[in-house]
Amino acid sequence: MKTLSLTVGLLLVLFTAVNSPDFCCFHFFDKRIPKANIVSIVKTHRQCSTPAFVIKTPRRLLCVKQTAEWAKEQFVNQKR
Repeated sequence: MKTLSLTVGLLLVLFTAVNSPDFCCFHFFDKRIPKANIVSIVKTHRQCSTPAFVIKTPRRLLCVKQTAEWAKEQFVNQKR
C-alpha cells in the first residue's frame, strides 16, 4: 500500500512538472525596446497569470505585457 501511494504521488509530481510553465513574468518593463536591441521575443506559457512577451536583448531578458502594441508588432514581424 505504501508503494502504491508513493508511486501515485511521484506520478502526480511528474505530471505537474511536465505541464507547468517554464517561465512566467511578474515584473514588467514599461518602455519601448528598440528593434535593433531585440535578439528574440517569445510568449509566456498560457498558464501564466499575466500574458507577456519575454524579450531577449544582448544584455538581459525583459518581460513586457502582451497588451503593448509595439511588442505585438515585433512578435508578429519576428515570425516572418
